[in-house]
Amino acid sequence: MTDHLSRQPFITLLKNIIANQSNNKNGFSVAIDGDWGSGKTWILDALESQLPNDEYLIFHYNAWENDFYEEPLVALLSVMLESLRQIKKVKEICSRANVVSSSILALSKIVGVITEKKLGVNLSDTFDAIKNTNAALHDAALTDEDFNTLLPLSNALKQVRKVLSELNSDFKIFLVVDELDRCLPEYAIKVLERLHHVCNKMQVFQIISIDKFNLADSICKVFGKNFLKTTPEHNIMQFVDSYLQKFIDISIPLSNGKPDKSLEVMNGLEKEFCEWTRDNSAGAPIDFNENFLEEFLAEMFSGI
Repeated sequence: MTDHLSRQPFITLLKNIIANQSNNKNGFSVAIDGDWGSGKTWILDALESQLPNDEYLIFHYNAWENDFYEEPLVALLSVMLESLRQIKKVKEICSRANVVSSSILALSKIVGVITEKKLGVNLSDTFDAIKNTNAALHDAALTDEDFNTLLPLSNALKQVRKVLSELNSDFKIFLVVDELDRCLPEYAIKVLERLHHVCNKMQVFQIISIDKFNLADSICKVFGKNFLKTTPEHNIMQFVDSYLQKFIDISIPLSNGKPDKSLEVMNGLEKEFCEWTRDNSAGAPIDFNENFLEEFLAEMFSGI
């Protein structure tokens, strides 16, 4: 991955926080707070590629891509199952195959109870029988009422936490949550609450990408808050910060980045420009060289 916007120092900061907090018995959560299009997903992908596979068990949960699941816990379980099935194929973890296999079976049973009741299909007995769990759940369109009736939420959460605890004996668990601020308001809040229920006081490191300004609107809509007034007690961000403290330990702002080599983004196109001098409308000369191009690009991309 080419780092056009000099993100490595930010990634290194995240890696240092992860190293310092990965043994925290109560877990730890970090939010990357940046505007839409500022590169949060790129940073998460680069970060994951730099973490040692033999040490970290990484679950990457894209909340927006999985928001067709009406119950976020089912979506999270689906992502966890897929990740576990993938790492089971890696030879390096063969010594840990038992804990991975048992975790797959345990999680698939939780999901299997739901899909069996909803679709009349038994998916909980074997690993092979749950290969198409994602597609089955997509078609099921489960509601909260279905989920709580078929498998009480409190019981499901206990089972998931038990599985995470067992996995934690062999791996450092790293949970990535991306695109949360793109979800519908009610769903975004529900995702945060499910993450809290699953990971609270568990040895799980969470990193959540958000655009706090846009997420603030979702939070206020869900809780019926109206911040048309300008008095301090009606400050929207004060309310949002107070709410997010339940889920996030620290929030790190992300800038739009700055290229180390300004012309690198042109992929060599700048070489096609001629170095020549001409007059502008005011009659002053313009030296149309590399420095001019760099300044021009900086102005053109300012704020993007």
